[in-house]
Amino acid sequence: MNAAIWTRTEKFTDATYQSLLKLLGWLMEEYNLDVSDVKRHYDAGGKLCPLYYAEHEDAWEQLKQDLSDYILVGKSLKKVFYENGLC
Repeated sequence: MNAAIWTRTEKFTDATYQSLLKLLGWLMEEYNLDVSDVKRHYDAGGKLCPLYYAEHEDAWEQLKQDLSDYILVGKSLKKVFYENGLC
């Protein structure tokens, strides 16, 4: 599976970044994937895509950490909702 992301600027806006976390989080839950399954085109074939994350490894690692945190918070919230009969 592959999801293409594009921006006119070098770095994603906050809104684009949050949308990316939501999309990746949903895909990971839907297809039972782990953060280690999330790859850049750069990882798969060396293409500088997305360029920002190919050129800024620290930002790529931060995205994966933010994604892990996003998923952890989501799981915690689901647990609280289910335990309290809110879903």
